[in-house]
Amino acid sequence: MSQSDQWQTALADDNPETLVATLKTIAKEGKRTHTHLPIPLLTHDDEIVREQASTCLQTLILQIVPEKRPAHLLSLVNNAINAERGFVALADAEGFQTVASHNIKSEAITHQITQEILKSVREGKEQILTSNTLQDYWNASDAPPQPDTLRAVIVVPIIAGDDVISMIYSDTPLKLKAFSADDLALAQVIVKTVAPLLPPHLRSQLFS
Repeated sequence: MSQSDQWQTALADDNPETLVATLKTIAKEGKRTHTHLPIPLLTHDDEIVREQASTCLQTLILQIVPEKRPAHLLSLVNNAINAERGFVALADAEGFQTVASHNIKSEAITHQITQEILKSVREGKEQILTSNTLQDYWNASDAPPQPDTLRAVIVVPIIAGDDVISMIYSDTPLKLKAFSADDLALAQVIVKTVAPLLPPHLRSQLFS
């Protein structure tokens, strides 16, 4: 039985012992292309399955060079919640800098609305889930945005001490999907699992 068939069989069976054994096999093989496999089980009802899924994911992430892990984390989050685009932002003394991105233009990242969202996360030290954002290039002097230009947004912060060090931002057209609380919970657990393995400047205390 191929690895793919074994995985699909384990998921269909949904037996905790089978799932744990399969996760251990995937971790032992250590193929970075399999990092997406443990994701659905990070929120499984069984605690042992959740723990093994977390261990498996971390083992696979360690196969990736540290410099590429932020981009891989973004990819895992976006694929898990079906986000169209996103970026990883590092907070610094002057604001934010992008360290990884997918399918998003720099103009959208630096736009006032996006920056206000990041500022809100940084100051509030909490995640954001919203479908009430305006289109990237809208401002008060323009006509109100059309419904098909609105975007659903999820932002998950990485916090060290009392400061937000970095943030994972994901969005998608609202006409395609409105993110749910389950999407946010999955994004949070992915970030929580992978964050300890990011390069030090993305997960360590930066401010005195």
